[in-house]
Amino acid sequence: MTLLGANKLNVAVLVDSSTKGVGAVQRLRDNDQLARNGLVEISDFTGTADADVEDLFDRDFYIELVNRAYASELTKPIGASELDAKDSRIVGQIEAVFKKRKISIRFNHYKPASVLLGEQVSLVPQITTTIARADQLFTWLNSLLPRR
Repeated sequence: MTLLGANKLNVAVLVDSSTKGVGAVQRLRDNDQLARNGLVEISDFTGTADADVEDLFDRDFYIELVNRAYASELTKPIGASELDAKDSRIVGQIEAVFKKRKISIRFNHYKPASVLLGEQVSLVPQITTTIARADQLFTWLNSLLPRR
């Protein structure tokens, strides 16, 4: 942030949200190197205190991406009923299922993203909730850009 601020760049930063990282986020806001509204937290668009970019997706849609991405590693698809709602982050919930099922490989965020990218023609029509959240996010980010 110091490097970017020293160059007088107009920068907005999108960060995952964590109640554990609230102090770090506040320090970034307080150091005057970044416009106060230039630090955008995912939770502002998910309605939960803790959130990752994956939480912009509708939960059931994201589970489907994970099931497709890990079809060869899963003995049966992950169901919504297996997820622990105490963790507001979908990635944390999926990681807990992997641990509970003793799946030996570590959950990789990029595998579901790769499925979405590779199958976007058939999957995009299913992501209405996600599109609405992403639209809010990009409208906000665009509002941070200087008008020319």
